[in-house]
Amino acid sequence: MKRQQLMITDLHFDVLKLITLLVAKSSHGAADLARLLSVSRLFMVLSDDKEILQAVAFDNVNLSSGLQYFQNIKGLVYRCAQAGNAAARYMLGKTLILSSSKLLVG
Repeated sequence: MKRQQLMITDLHFDVLKLITLLVAKSSHGAADLARLLSVSRLFMVLSDDKEILQAVAFDNVNLSSGLQYFQNIKGLVYRCAQAGNAAARYMLGKTLILSSSKLLVG
């Protein structure tokens, strides 16, 4: 008898939401969530949930990798900040200060 292969997206929506929430809260939450979004459209839908956006951890995000990644209006940092994520708002503030100081120097 052949076993049917199941996909992660076959799980109940609430279970997938919990998995996404745990990924978002992990130490590399922002980076891991960004990777998770590329898995399927279902995870993209889940990533727009306000509860998940508020929980995303930005602890290990380094701004030196490039400011352009943090200046995308439709990006994860902006969406998290709009949902009320204090860490995302802090990242946006740092991005604004760094980008404006580079304009003054350059």
